[in-house]
Amino acid sequence: MPPADLDAVAWLERHLGRGRELTTRVRFDAPTAAVAPYLAPPMGDLEPLDDGAASVLVGTTSNPQMYASEWLAAIPHPFVVEGGPELQEAVTALAARLADAVPR
Repeated sequence: MPPADLDAVAWLERHLGRGRELTTRVRFDAPTAAVAPYLAPPMGDLEPLDDGAASVLVGTTSNPQMYASEWLAAIPHPFVVEGGPELQEAVTALAARLADAVPR
């Protein structure tokens, strides 16, 4: 019998961001309260850093291009992809594609 307070949808969404083959680690120069509204549960776990002035998102993905272009690009706070070489490559490719979209 499941616990009475179990939110099965929230549990499933949270666990969709775990166990994928590629790791992700993204540091935001913003507190968790500012970043959290922009995150989908499958993106990973958000934790405070630097006495709450910054935060880090740790998770996994099977699709770093989607993670970069659909999820990270929509977050209006500065961030650095600290981990996951595939995610770093996807963010670099997205940045180049967007830079090429602007006439020089």
